[in-house]
Amino acid sequence: MRCYVLLFLATAFLALFVVIGIRLNWGRGTILPKPKSSKPDPIFWQKFRILNSIGKGRPFTESEMVLLRQTIVDPDKYVRVEAADALRRATHDPNQRKEAIQLLIGRLKDSEWIVRVYAISSLEHLKAKEALLHLRPLLNDPRPEVRERVLKALGNLGAKEFIPSIIPLLKDPSQEVRQQAKKTLEQLGYKVGE
Repeated sequence: MRCYVLLFLATAFLALFVVIGIRLNWGRGTILPKPKSSKPDPIFWQKFRILNSIGKGRPFTESEMVLLRQTIVDPDKYVRVEAADALRRATHDPNQRKEAIQLLIGRLKDSEWIVRVYAISSLEHLKAKEALLHLRPLLNDPRPEVRERVLKALGNLGAKEFIPSIIPLLKDPSQEVRQQAKKTLEQLGYKVGE
């Protein structure tokens, strides 16, 4: 009898875990929008699925590049997020990498902070040192998430010339930004006093 109870509890726990995992979309690596209505827009989901699957382990096809050029300026912020995330995979062809960097630089001024964060992340992934000057203004972005992400990118890109611009962020109102500023400065070889 005890065995059946344990089996039942294990099954119930597993079912709950699966339901929660599906609801939280674990393992996907992307953010999913909250549905605006009970009827999801099929074109949105089609773009979302395509952007999430293209260019993995190979250069983008020309039609995929056309799609990326269109979706990086899509009216829907979540489509722009997915396009920015997909552009990080432009590592197999130098011309595509160069174009991806230019498209991502254009999104650093996006009206939505989450798009700016993904653009920064993809530029960092592409090791786009040519984008460093475009990242500097984001150290003063109104959103702490953007300031934190740009600090992380500057550290990983070895942007020592930004040390004087990073030091003031040790007094940022956001604790996360202050912590990342300290970590970035140390990563760049600057000794931060306690």
